[in-house]
Amino acid sequence: TGLKDLVADVETRGEWVVAFLASLELSRLKKLKIYQEKSFDPIYIELVDTLLDLDLKLASGFDYSPVAGVTPGTSALPPAPIAPPIATSEGVSL
Repeated sequence: TGLKDLVADVETRGEWVVAFLASLELSRLKKLKIYQEKSFDPIYIELVDTLLDLDLKLASGFDYSPVAGVTPGTSALPPAPIAPPIATSEGVSL
């Protein structure tokens, strides 16, 4: 299955990123095979092992290290700036 097909129904970029990161994590756990024939070709995903017996405790590829002075659930980074509108031949695109 192509990654593009897998994420065809997502509505936001954030959902796409989450789906891609989840695919990478399942690949790390040897549940999926992710491959691409050559640069810029479609990315394919192949299920190589059932997910029914997946131990979710193993899916912790990100070590949590609290940052001093930062409340859990908040960011230590300043808010990202809002990009200005882009002018196109049809008008302004947001």
